[in-house]
Amino acid sequence: MTTPFFTRCRQHEIDPQALFRFSVLGPLISRRRLPRGELQKSLRELAAREYVIPGTDRRLLGEKTIEGWYYRYRARGLDGLIPKVRADRGQSKLSAAIQTAILAAKREPPPFDPPDPAPA
Repeated sequence: MTTPFFTRCRQHEIDPQALFRFSVLGPLISRRRLPRGELQKSLRELAAREYVIPGTDRRLLGEKTIEGWYYRYRARGLDGLIPKVRADRGQSKLSAAIQTAILAAKREPPPFDPPDPAPA
């Protein structure tokens, strides 16, 4: 059995991004059932609004982003809204040989290119 939301609130601090996402989803999750077509209409309306998004200067959210949050909330509750840490965080997609070549090229002084002669 999962721990009730309000009990967890007292025990732990809520992730600010999860709380923001929850606030965006408020109009959707406050209803038990959505009539046919209402979800897409609501997603369009929510995506048309401007938000103060924690940790970024962006102001707009995409419909697909909000829809993903909605389904993750339905599946896992508030825990589904906590951002995941990327599995590849801190890892380069470039091979070690390519990284070494880039660093070597960066250390080399740029080639001297003599200026064009002045027109007579």
